[in-house]
Amino acid sequence: MKIHCHDDADGVTAAYFASFTYNPEKILVKTEFGSVDEWTDGDVMVDMRPADPNIIGIVYDHHPNHPEQRKYKLVWDVVPASLIVYKRFIDEIPVQVRWKLAIGLGGDNALNLMPPELYKQEPQLLYKIKTYSAMSYGSMHISYYPVYKLLSSYVNSLLRIRKHKEALELLAFSQRPLDIINHPEANEAREKVREEVKRIMTSCELFNLKDIHVIIFESDYKLTGYLATVLEASKDIAGSTAIAINRKDGSMSVRGDLADYIQMLVKDLPYVQIDGHAGFKGGKLNVNPHIFIDELSKRL
Repeated sequence: MKIHCHDDADGVTAAYFASFTYNPEKILVKTEFGSVDEWTDGDVMVDMRPADPNIIGIVYDHHPNHPEQRKYKLVWDVVPASLIVYKRFIDEIPVQVRWKLAIGLGGDNALNLMPPELYKQEPQLLYKIKTYSAMSYGSMHISYYPVYKLLSSYVNSLLRIRKHKEALELLAFSQRPLDIINHPEANEAREKVREEVKRIMTSCELFNLKDIHVIIFESDYKLTGYLATVLEASKDIAGSTAIAINRKDGSMSVRGDLADYIQMLVKDLPYVQIDGHAGFKGGKLNVNPHIFIDELSKRL
């Protein structure tokens, strides 16, 4: 059997934890949400809603709107998929790797759900490491950040530049949290993401539609969620809602309080699909982004 997972930190962490119970022949990281390509009866899916409700297998998920008429068995909860799997199979997950739950929870902005005993089991989680240092007028300025809050970014960076195999290996072979922080390929991936974001921000299109900020860009990397999150959290427009659209593949992400409202406004448009959690949604656009933006602006 195989495990099919979402291509983000929560998804791959859930797949990693599930592998201790299922011992899959392989883990398939899917770039298309809910894809059932290569599915065979008895496979497992984590952190996605299957595109086909008639598959035979089991799904561990926290996304809404699973169909009532389905053939797969669903294990569902409101918490991230990594925590769903962790709780269900905790007895099979070795104690020395349980700290990796911080990767999945961090990826879904849910570190408040981290079981407190994991900080005791793995002290490195609470280390604060240097994230910035510089000399200025004879004084040293240093910034620190907790390790447990940083872990997901290293895994996500590999996933964003489409290095799925390397992200899974980083999860599997890291023995301690600092192994991830100091991993050369993960750090290289983070730098590539930073450089790509800089490039995008100098060449992208930006619109403000009644306090809904839209960024249209083109990249080979998976960056819509990251850019929408960064844009929504920007100090200049904090509190707004952001939409990021990648011309390259039509992928899009929506972040902010008005995400559900935007989904409602465009649900009848045949060329756009938006789905996901309140405030955190992804989608697909099968038309020139300007056509979508024009129509959205009329409906706001």
